[in-house]
Amino acid sequence: MTSLLEINLCIEWLKCHVQAARWKEEIQLIDEEMHQALEFCSWKVKWWEQQAHCRIIVPPHLQQGLVAYATQNAAVEHCRLMSWTNIWAPVCQYTAQVLENHLKDQEDLAGLTMLEIEVEVDECDNDLAPDWDYNAE
Repeated sequence: MTSLLEINLCIEWLKCHVQAARWKEEIQLIDEEMHQALEFCSWKVKWWEQQAHCRIIVPPHLQQGLVAYATQNAAVEHCRLMSWTNIWAPVCQYTAQVLENHLKDQEDLAGLTMLEIEVEVDECDNDLAPDWDYNAE
């Protein structure tokens, strides 16, 4: 006959097991979302570059403006892509390590150290953001 202590230990083990599975799923989702965001930025750079010359029958001064606008937006997206790639690189490496250890069913994660990331506003976004004061009356 099982004791109350054994039952409680089994319950706690199951809770921990479910929580670990949730965390694994969260890590996989974050990793995939970062990947998709970078893919979207890369696609957007190419899209803006294509937009620069897609209008053929326009006056030359308007063509110059359209090319400049598309080129500027392509540069902003490229800057965002590079910024996110650099910021997220340690996170991607860390998540890969965690998932690799989890898939091997290693319970000893002593080799992993805590990862601290400082998140700042993108430099690209600051350069083009309007100087609106939302608190002005």
